[in-house]
Amino acid sequence: MWSVADRKLVRTLTFAGQVFVSALSHDGSRLAIALGTSLKLLDPWTGSVLREVSGVAPFQMSFDPTGSRLCVLSEDGMLSVRETATLERAFEVAANSGPPRWPGRLAGGAWSRDGTRILTLAVDGRVQLWDARNGTLMREARGSSQFYNEATFAPDGETVFL
Repeated sequence: MWSVADRKLVRTLTFAGQVFVSALSHDGSRLAIALGTSLKLLDPWTGSVLREVSGVAPFQMSFDPTGSRLCVLSEDGMLSVRETATLERAFEVAANSGPPRWPGRLAGGAWSRDGTRILTLAVDGRVQLWDARNGTLMREARGSSQFYNEATFAPDGETVFL
């Protein structure tokens, strides 16, 4: 961790293995990291492991606005939402079957600002909107022939920027 104001290194967290992806909760109280097929939830200030689950290989993770749920996207096309209190899965769905040369490949995702919806982006240009409570597909559209790997919801909650 770096102090922007002081431009100094504040803390270094070390792990046995390479951290493939990480996400920090909006209030800064939890850090999720993926090490191989292990998902760990840490206290970012002490480095203490709060919870851990194995058999998970995310390529992107993000906390909902409250920090109580974690969206995990896997390259195999799975979207799962985990409760941060336990790291138990709230739900898991196959978000993309993908084109033959990239089976199941998701490119990115985003939480709505109110935490009720999750947007997934697939390499075949599909954009999917999911109910974050239960994993129900609400809408699907094809953006264009290119794929998007980043998206954000506008403050109105109804417009998405790709």
